[in-house]
Amino acid sequence: MSKDTSKSFGFPLIAAKEMIETSTQEREHFRNLLVLELESETVDYKKLEVLCDGFSISNKVVTEITRTVETSAIVKDKSDTEMLMLTKEDIVIFETIVLSRHYLLGDLAEHYNLSVASH
Repeated sequence: MSKDTSKSFGFPLIAAKEMIETSTQEREHFRNLLVLELESETVDYKKLEVLCDGFSISNKVVTEITRTVETSAIVKDKSDTEMLMLTKEDIVIFETIVLSRHYLLGDLAEHYNLSVASH
């Protein structure tokens, strides 16, 4: 089922797929860090909270963007790039989860010297 694209905005499909791939990897890294923290002798509950938030945000990126890719219209622009057509509501969801992810990753690096980036 396709959404009405009369008030839509284009977003490169390849970028959406890269966000899904990156967040899938980050979700796994957060899961591993959560296991390590829960198995440690002294649990740092603030760190645990940040790791849980990271896992949740990564999962939300995967699920919301996957849903959007599966349900939104895809059109080619003038340069033949496939564009995912986003509604205003989709954009608000994207902005919210991307900003949440950005600030959380900053806190993780600043306060715990941790990164979930794949190298």
